[in-house]
Amino acid sequence: VRMEGPAYPSDGELLRRAVAREEELERTVRKLEGSKSELQERASELERERDEARGSVSASRQAYAELEEEYRRNQAAHGRTRRLAFRLGLVVAALLVVVGLLTWRLVA
Repeated sequence: VRMEGPAYPSDGELLRRAVAREEELERTVRKLEGSKSELQERASELERERDEARGSVSASRQAYAELEEEYRRNQAAHGRTRRLAFRLGLVVAALLVVVGLLTWRLVA
């Protein structure tokens, strides 16, 4: 008498599934190893880019510091020039007053 129940795969089917699963896992491992080496290469590339960026930032900071120093020197020079121009203006005004007084004395 045959009874209805679950159908079980044969030994051959189980073996075929196991072999297929093993092959799939081997492909996955090879793929992951390839990805791993690609990721390591990318990581090395990014590290090189980071080092270049750090060098660039350092050079930019140096250039910025030099520009700041030059700006301060120019500002100081401009201030000195402005003070000198003001003093010369006062001297010219004083000379004009003196010349005017001398002229007025001579004319009068």
